[in-house]
Order: sequence, then C-alpha cells, then structure tokens
Amino acid sequence: MERLFLAFVIIGAVAPIGNSSEAGQLVAHSKGNGTGQEFVFVRLNTDLPYDKRKVEEETELRNNASRLGTVNSLQAVKFFAPPLGEPLLDYMIMLQPGDCFKVTSYITDVVLNTNYVYSGSVFCDPMHWTQSTNFTSYTAHITKDNIIKTQREYEQLPTRRS
Repeated sequence: MERLFLAFVIIGAVAPIGNSSEAGQLVAHSKGNGTGQEFVFVRLNTDLPYDKRKVEEETELRNNASRLGTVNSLQAVKFFAPPLGEPLLDYMIMLQPGDCFKVTSYITDVVLNTNYVYSGSVFCDPMHWTQSTNFTSYTAHITKDNIIKTQREYEQLPTRRS
C-alpha cells in the first residue's frame, strides 16, 4: 500500500486544495510540456527500501517527468545508509531540454507534500554553451524545512598571449 501511495504522490504530488483534511486530492500533472533550453538533473531522496521498488512506479515517474522535459535518463539508485539498516531508494532523472524553474517548482511540491520523499536536488545548466561563452548555472537543494537556491555565473577569462 505504501508503494502505491508513493506512485501516486510522485506522479502527481499530493497537495492540499481547499480544506487540507480532504483526502484523495492530487495536484494536476506538471504543465511544463518539455519546454526550456536547459539540461536539468534531478535527484529525489526517499526513505523507502530499494529492494521493494516497482517497475510500474518508475514508469509513472518517467511519464510525469516527460511533461517537464525530454527524459534522457531515469535511474533508481541504491543508497546505503548503515545506521538505517537496509539500502534506501533514490531516483536520478536527467531532462534535456527542460525548464529549470518549472522543474524546481514541481520537485518542491513533491518534497513538501510527500511523506516518503525527504529531499530533492535540481541542477541546471544551459544546453548550448561552449568553453568560450559565459553562462549561468542554477542549483536548488530542497528539504522539508528549507530550499537553498544558488546561482553561479561562469565567465570566460581572456587568454594570455606570449
């Protein structure tokens, strides 16, 4: 039953609508439609046992992620946390193209409104850049308590000529 609940939460992100005591109300699927010009890497950290993961849940996760961008990769990761006992389940998703701000907003909803997802990270870089161009990189680390957003600007330094 917990796994079924996680599947619904990850694909739709449970969120209170109106009265927060109403059960069964899900946020609509993400509205991103794969727009954006960024390479987006997402990591979702859960406290669910890795060995009990289901293909159906991963398929639903891929389907919902595809609404935020083109899914290049979806991987289940076995996270070893010795004090907690058995290995836990994390997910890594790579989207290209994707819209960083839409993905960050969606992952924030998932983390804040899902019992089993305790944190998530979103890393974004422009899809089209070369070593001779300047670009900005964005990162968001999301927990139940806070969101840490950083922005890094990369500037190409002039080359020295002999």
